[in-house]
Amino acid sequence: MRKKYYISELKVGSWNINGIFKRINGFRYNKLENDYCARLLQSHHIFGIIESHHLATEIHELHMKGYSCFNACRPKSMLKGNKASGGSAVYVREDIRPGVQKISKGGSENICLK
Repeated sequence: MRKKYYISELKVGSWNINGIFKRINGFRYNKLENDYCARLLQSHHIFGIIESHHLATEIHELHMKGYSCFNACRPKSMLKGNKASGGSAVYVREDIRPGVQKISKGGSENICLK
């Protein structure tokens, strides 16, 4: 029998990351791997990232330990030239993940959870 888990205060946050991946001196840097991002995520049960600029081929690089990731990226047909834009990801802490469901809604960048 599964033990019920109650949270008295659900902490939700978001960050306009302005591109998860950046190039610094030729090195491709993932902002999700820095200490600031890890501390930010750990202080929330649910955390959204907007303007991720990620592509479908990069989804495997969005995962954070201890969190389930729901994401939406723009299709290639909507890219501005070769530059990715838009994109979002919502991280849900794994201990509350069983009580969270993704709801299908219209739109290519919507992530609706209940």
